[in-house]
Amino acid sequence: MPNEFAEVTQKRRPSIGDGRRIAQLKTFIQQAKQPFFAHLHLMGTHGNKFRPKKPVWSLHEEQKKPWMVDYYDDAIADFDRQLQDVVRFLQQQHRFENTVLVIGSDHGMSHSAHERVPLMFRFPHAAWHGSIAANTQRIDVAPTLLDFLKLPTPNWMEGHSVLRKQSAPTPVFSTRGGKRAKNEQGVWQSVDFQPPYYSMSSVGMLVCNQFWRLDLKNGRITRRLVPEYFGNCRSPIGDSGAARSLLDEHLRQRGYPAPQAPDAVAKPRH
Repeated sequence: MPNEFAEVTQKRRPSIGDGRRIAQLKTFIQQAKQPFFAHLHLMGTHGNKFRPKKPVWSLHEEQKKPWMVDYYDDAIADFDRQLQDVVRFLQQQHRFENTVLVIGSDHGMSHSAHERVPLMFRFPHAAWHGSIAANTQRIDVAPTLLDFLKLPTPNWMEGHSVLRKQSAPTPVFSTRGGKRAKNEQGVWQSVDFQPPYYSMSSVGMLVCNQFWRLDLKNGRITRRLVPEYFGNCRSPIGDSGAARSLLDEHLRQRGYPAPQAPDAVAKPRH
């Protein structure tokens, strides 16, 4: 993206498919004369509609509604084949065993923040291997890479290296945007872009198998359990009051006010 702002705000954005993204990555790697960092964001599984290259589960189906699971599964299979293509290319270039490969996702199906998503590291010569039952997050990627390279982690980084066991469960925070609509120029914009939270509508917090969400408009807090959670972590948060205190503090540390609790919100007059 030569001009990121222009590309995400212009009415007709250029369509760059995943195949072209991978081709650009290969060219970049071939031309690299020194150690490099590359971030490739594939969009085939993004939804809410999917265009799988090799349909299997969705072969005899018609995509009549968003988030059809069979189409989603075929899109994931496409991603697996694309990842295989990248690995084979690194091997052909004799770079696989001096490259750290990180595979992850930014959210679950339907853009959910409470479901399990993959985070995998492949280190050269399998220098580190195994599985971690504790919750991890995307901000753990940078500290992990620095730890592996034996480089210091800046104090401003909030994540943790997954190569080091944590003594206590770390809360994983997330945010959800507000409503969007197209303006007169046909560009998607946030409808709720106003202070003090601007485009945020809620803040989420994941601790062990519990996911808490604080609505920034009405101050209500809800809880749900993480599906298919396999860890043995026991959440230290006993009730919604304790969860709200952590979420309020998280907001205040970042310059946002804590929303009023529902019982403190004044009822509108009719």
